Amino acid sequence: MTEEARQPILKRALSRLSHHPEFLAWIFAELGRLEGVDDSTLAARFQISEDRLVEFLLCPKPRAEEFARDLDDLVAAFGIDGAALASAIRKLDALTNMQGGVPVGFLMAARPRRE
Repeated sequence: MTEEARQPILKRALSRLSHHPEFLAWIFAELGRLEGVDDSTLAARFQISEDRLVEFLLCPKPRAEEFARDLDDLVAAFGIDGAALASAIRKLDALTNMQGGVPVGFLMAARPRRE
């Protein structure tokens, strides 16, 4: 299969995985949504080349019980900024847990009270 033929398949896979919190595609989708930035901005933050970005996003996010090991594997495989990725994952996990599994924005506390 040629690279040109693979692109639509990979884009569909990324679209599907961006709705599953256990994949890095979800991390990028949520960060992009919350911070109003695109994938190339996020790629620069995590120091990953745009050539390797799709491959990276198809990976599962580090498992809680093997977080350090999984993070080290991603750093070794993709040369990413592991500290930035760990921070992003922890932030999104905390935001998600605050809402019982539903990702939230940073301004939840600023909502007006209901009478």
